[in-house]
Amino acid sequence: MKSLVYFMMIAVLAACARTPEFSRPDYSKFVTSQELKSVDRIRQFKMIGWHPLDDHFFILSASIKRHYLIEMMGFCHDLSYVQTIRLNQSMRGILQSKFDSITIDTYPNPSRQCTIGKIYEITPEQKSMLVSDKRSYE
Repeated sequence: MKSLVYFMMIAVLAACARTPEFSRPDYSKFVTSQELKSVDRIRQFKMIGWHPLDDHFFILSASIKRHYLIEMMGFCHDLSYVQTIRLNQSMRGILQSKFDSITIDTYPNPSRQCTIGKIYEITPEQKSMLVSDKRSYE
């Protein structure tokens, strides 16, 4: 019996050793490689959609051609897993870094607010790079 347990442990460890190491994309590298410049505010902004990337970055869409890579001021727990966010704008029709935030509702946890740190305007092509093949920019 002990031999069987040892054999199973060795088999599991061997399988884990062959599994490629999982690492999350580094979106800061994307910002650097694409030479994105942050903007303090966006005028005439109305959110029509969003796409989570990880717990620090997500994409906001204002139209089919207007997209923004949003970097949170800090770690925003569960951002990459929630299905909905609420955008909290300090001024109507304007999105501002360091003043505006998002609210995440995760049941059974209470709502959390996360402050927007930086806003980067991105092209539809850059959005596709971020969403489809998260490793194409590394």
